[in-house]
Amino acid sequence: MKGDLAPVRQGSTLRSPPPNMSLKISLGVAVRHERSILGISQGELARRSGLHRTYISDLERGARNPSIENIEKLAQALDVPVAKLFERAGHDEV
Repeated sequence: MKGDLAPVRQGSTLRSPPPNMSLKISLGVAVRHERSILGISQGELARRSGLHRTYISDLERGARNPSIENIEKLAQALDVPVAKLFERAGHDEV
């Protein structure tokens, strides 16, 4: 369900997805969150990372299982450590 993939807003704070959500979906939510902090589009993230825009879209929706290499490319493009993406995906407050 499309609406289940977005982070939950509580006031002005973005919260992580529910703990029962898969890591694949949670990682996509974390990427979307970091992209929104930078204020860039999926197309711009694709350009910066060398990945295709539809891949970014699929990843953010949890429809892709990204490789370690692609996670590294995304982290570099988002200017965050790989560990931070996984930390955000680990259901901690974002």
